[in-house]
Amino acid sequence: TWFAEASAAIPRERWVLVAGAAWQEERYANASVAGFDYRFRVPSAFAQVDVDAAGWLVLSASGRIDRHDVFGT
Repeated sequence: TWFAEASAAIPRERWVLVAGAAWQEERYANASVAGFDYRFRVPSAFAQVDVDAAGWLVLSASGRIDRHDVFGT
């Protein structure tokens, strides 16, 4: 299994936007037993926004979408 991610934070006064992309890959191979080998690739994109609503309150919303090469989006 390996995972890579890149993101950027863009601050704007009371707002902060974070956006990025990720890649995850999982592989398994068994030389002794056939039929259990697999390789999954999952690219994804994500975004998050934070807003300072008050001096004591930060609101946050985020979303992520993954595209699994076997199981779909």
